[in-house]
Amino acid sequence: MTRSTGPVFLLLHTRVHPDLFAGRASKVIGVFSSEEKASDSLRRHALLEGFKDSLEGFAIHRIELDGLLAHPIELWE
Repeated sequence: MTRSTGPVFLLLHTRVHPDLFAGRASKVIGVFSSEEKASDSLRRHALLEGFKDSLEGFAIHRIELDGLLAHPIELWE
């Protein structure tokens, strides 16, 4: 197995969820080797129940391996 040295692309979805303490729920949908693959997954998920009513909640984050994030990504449970 070869290890990638380039960036990975993290696909997240966050939606307002008033029943939760933080008022929102975030889901990590996947980690992809290219932005194109992350975008393809976003388009597929945008059609699914639970996602299609909050399209503005999708985000793709470029992450360099073996490095710190310039802007940390907040996740709430």
